Amino acid sequence: MEEKLGAGLKRGEPMSLHTTMGIGGPAKYYFEARTVEELITAVTGARENGIDYRVVGMGSNILVSDDGFDGLIIANRTSNISMDPDNRQIICDSGVPLVRLITFAAEHSLSGLEPLYGIPGTAGGAIYGNAGAHGVEITQYLRFVTVLSGDGKIEKYSTSWLEAGYRESKLKRLNEKNTPIILVAGFQFQPRKAEDIQNEITQYRQWRLKHQPLKDRTSGSVFRNPSGSSAGEKESSAGYLLESVGAKKMKVGGAEVTGQHANWIRNNGRATAADIRHLIEELKTKVAEKQQVGLKEEIEYIGQWQ
Repeated sequence: MEEKLGAGLKRGEPMSLHTTMGIGGPAKYYFEARTVEELITAVTGARENGIDYRVVGMGSNILVSDDGFDGLIIANRTSNISMDPDNRQIICDSGVPLVRLITFAAEHSLSGLEPLYGIPGTAGGAIYGNAGAHGVEITQYLRFVTVLSGDGKIEKYSTSWLEAGYRESKLKRLNEKNTPIILVAGFQFQPRKAEDIQNEITQYRQWRLKHQPLKDRTSGSVFRNPSGSSAGEKESSAGYLLESVGAKKMKVGGAEVTGQHANWIRNNGRATAADIRHLIEELKTKVAEKQQVGLKEEIEYIGQWQ
């Protein structure tokens, strides 16, 4: 691995430094891929050496074990983004922050993903989990993905290949060692006045500030909406169900359900990954017992768990 990745390869890197919740034990190996070529090299190197690996974005939507990860964590920092003038498509690397994708589109008077503004993470991560908000999902505007396949080939597919569903794609459902890795994505947005787009972005940013604990150390929404839709009825949302069972008063160690939104858990500065997961299990149990609804996590667990 050292020969392939050079000085950028780190050993024993604390994942608490690279997750939005500020939690996570050491990764045996850690590497930040700045280009698509480096991303391919890192994934290929791990596969060839039989090393377990995970590609992560900006550290949201994941919970890394206190024991860390016995393999290679590849942080996707690929950053190219451009406009294809022939068909007005935006082409971006999978590591481009979702916020940057939306603002870049706005700069070119292209609209569509404004409701997703403020969701932490990368374009690739958003596609992997089919991120959405306010009735809009990222795959509605996605036209193609270029991936590194499980056997090392670079292949291009239309959106339908992803078999996207509510907060998932077939890549997330597979979650196997050699699952294809998204390298590049192409989007087709709608022409619109830049001023109108910016006004809508501002509205959604203000909405998030009001309704979500963006100043706390969280991983984002913990559970998917059982209704299977971001535009579902309030009474069937995960947040409503959690609040109805008193979730906002619940905590385990340094892990606390936020007072602003019952579907968000924060690290109060002393939480361990075990605290967070224990609290998640307690929340699931309480909703199942009192509301007869089984909640399913939106976040993913990384590493070894007791």
